[in-house]
Amino acid sequence: RFDAHLALQSVEEVNLMEREAAKVGHSGQTFETDIKPYEIKSFRIRFS
Repeated sequence: RFDAHLALQSVEEVNLMEREAAKVGHSGQTFETDIKPYEIKSFRIRFS
């Protein structure tokens, strides 16, 4: 679970080339994702 201090407009999981891989659901200032051990994930976050 990730918490931000500002309201989120959109959250996208991106690959290493920063191209969109999947949209991530969010609510207000938080979003949740599963991360396995040794897994690296990158997100593009836009704030309202």
